[in-house]
Amino acid sequence: MHPLNLVLALLILAFTSTIEAQNLAPKRLDNPVSNWLWVGESGEVLNRANTENGNSVVQGNRTSFYALSGDIIRKVITNTNGTTTVQSNFSYSDTGKVTGYENQILNTDGNPTKNYTYAANDAGKLKLETYAYTYYDKTGEATKSYEQDYTYDENGRSENVARDWFDDSGSLTHSENFNYERNDSGQLLGQNIVKTNDQGLTTADRSYNYIYTDAGKRLTESYAYTYFDAEGNETKSYDQDYTYNDNGHSTSVDREWFDDNGNLTHTELFDYTRNEQGKLLAQDITKTRADGELQSVKEYSYLYKANGKKITLTDAVEQHYFNDDGDRTKSYTQDYTYSANGHSLGSSRDWFNANGILTSHIDYLYGRDTNGKLTSQNAQTTNANGDVTRDDQYTYLYLANGKRKTLTQQRERYQYNSDNSLKSKSISSGYTYNSLGLVTGYTQTNYNQQGLVTWRGVYSNYVYNSSGKRQSYDYAYYNTQGVNYASGTK
Repeated sequence: MHPLNLVLALLILAFTSTIEAQNLAPKRLDNPVSNWLWVGESGEVLNRANTENGNSVVQGNRTSFYALSGDIIRKVITNTNGTTTVQSNFSYSDTGKVTGYENQILNTDGNPTKNYTYAANDAGKLKLETYAYTYYDKTGEATKSYEQDYTYDENGRSENVARDWFDDSGSLTHSENFNYERNDSGQLLGQNIVKTNDQGLTTADRSYNYIYTDAGKRLTESYAYTYFDAEGNETKSYDQDYTYNDNGHSTSVDREWFDDNGNLTHTELFDYTRNEQGKLLAQDITKTRADGELQSVKEYSYLYKANGKKITLTDAVEQHYFNDDGDRTKSYTQDYTYSANGHSLGSSRDWFNANGILTSHIDYLYGRDTNGKLTSQNAQTTNANGDVTRDDQYTYLYLANGKRKTLTQQRERYQYNSDNSLKSKSISSGYTYNSLGLVTGYTQTNYNQQGLVTWRGVYSNYVYNSSGKRQSYDYAYYNTQGVNYASGTK
């Protein structure tokens, strides 16, 4: 393949994240094609045989530099729109075969972004030896970069990639080491990726094992990840196994978590429901303690918009809580409702004590505008007897920066006697807010079981600092007869 064709091919080639280099290397560079016509400055036709050492030939956006032998030793290609420049340098053996070359891609500012180096192995086959990439900000300043080296097995298949990352000053920040395991046919059976910090201490370790379908599609059979602290000590880890249907779509993932001593702490089972095309329709996540006690169950379903965007709907949740001795203390179940567009309209939650007896129930209702944006919420709680214990009403304010502020409109609290008769209630209402959604005043009124006012507090003139932290407010308290008995500023 002619060196020019190689360079053009590299411009088109995208460097993928699989870090497998064998597909990047060209097959031949020592048999150049003869369909290029090179013309000198005075218009004379040039070829490899009649050029002199140091001569350069310019044709359009291509410039070639020749050695005395007529071999192209350097080539520069600039895109017609001037956005990218590729510089290639070639080296040859005594017999004229290419033994290596380097490609450097420059951006519009003339700064190198990518750098490839190829070298011939013992069989004379060119393989990617090093690769480097530099990131730049909008001002053209380098922000970070990485360099990686490749090694190959005796069959020329990649078996290791070592990558070093650097900050904008060129100082090492961390490293990644990729090791590959292959079968005799070259199929990737597994890989291990170890990440270390600038001191060489391990910060993460993950491994993959692969299987292949009859059609040759690669699937992940298992995956393992280990966490480390700042001193390089292992803190926790997990292993997970995958199952697939006949079409190669994942149907479940079984994950086991371990502590720093390798003891099982809990498991998670992910079950997937898919249609015939493999699109995810539902997912159940079951979490179980090491002793087999159920900890949580979460059920999800999915809607798909016309543009293909997936909307996640939480259908049901079951959650259990335990104390340090492993005894269950409380739990809840929660169900959800949605509009046809996938917007949440409300949910209901039931709380249970350690014996599984219902203790309270909460209903959440949401108001939305025509675009689905949340505008209001009502949350009402009842006790085991169905009596209302609290009732909260909220609206929402959206600031210019898009941040949402919750505005309380009214709060009701109820207390009951042992015979379930009403003991008292308290209502906070009349909330006012400033343009930033910060409360500026409200009134709280307490009632006895007959519904008569026993106390009222009026709060106003809230003052905030530039960070939104409350500095002061005015208060006025009134007794049963409505007489003000205390007021001031706090």
